[in-house]
Amino acid sequence: FVVHRTFDGAGLSSDSCEERDLKGGRAFVEYLKSSGWRRENRDLGVIAPNDFTASGVMKAAQSLELAAGVEYGIIGFDDAPISRNLG
Repeated sequence: FVVHRTFDGAGLSSDSCEERDLKGGRAFVEYLKSSGWRRENRDLGVIAPNDFTASGVMKAAQSLELAAGVEYGIIGFDDAPISRNLG
């Protein structure tokens, strides 16, 4: 619910794929900062509305040195070609 609300607030529904990527990453970082999430919590998961948003979240997480599948979980939908390179 919280992350979904954050993505809605970022205006993802009508943006291009590249904008969804960028805004998804920004929304993820904003959520981490505003929620007080700490690395040792390890209770973080993201259900992204599409693979482009998932890509943005993963890029933002990498910049924070967070490892997918270890420090957070992520699910993207739609099998976009970009998802083949996400790991």
